[in-house]
Amino acid sequence: MFRFWARAEEAEAGTAAAAAAAEAPSSSSEEAAAAPASTPAAEAPTAASAPAEAAEPAPEPPREPTAEEIEATKSEIVQEAVDKIMDSVGGDLLANEVVTAPYDPRFPATNQARHCFVRYNEHYKCVFERGPDSERCAFYKRAYESLCPEEWVEQWQELREKGLWMGKY
Repeated sequence: MFRFWARAEEAEAGTAAAAAAAEAPSSSSEEAAAAPASTPAAEAPTAASAPAEAAEPAPEPPREPTAEEIEATKSEIVQEAVDKIMDSVGGDLLANEVVTAPYDPRFPATNQARHCFVRYNEHYKCVFERGPDSERCAFYKRAYESLCPEEWVEQWQELREKGLWMGKY
């Protein structure tokens, strides 16, 4: 971004030098005769061209962005990054969020195996009584999924499919 401003300033300086050179021969015939024909553009301006250059406004230095503009730019960049990540992930980033079961006073010990087994059975009891789309059943399912090891759940599902499950439901 700095390069763009620097190039713009160089272009403006070149335009000002060209305008000064164009005005110098027409200002007075004596100065035109006295000035050498091959004057380099980088020389210091003469006294006659100084008032002409002073009349031109000096190029404004590049404006510093305000805090609001910086914050807006930051939020645009962050939103673009989030959109890119969401596209690569496939949409719902929080779909697989696991929320553990709340405290249950029936299971005060650190070993939660019994708690896992009870929540698994409560889920299928709920499905039997209320149907598979009940929010209450979804609570029990999330609870046993967060408490139980996957291997146990797979074994229990196999037993249920074979009709060998020890529970009522």
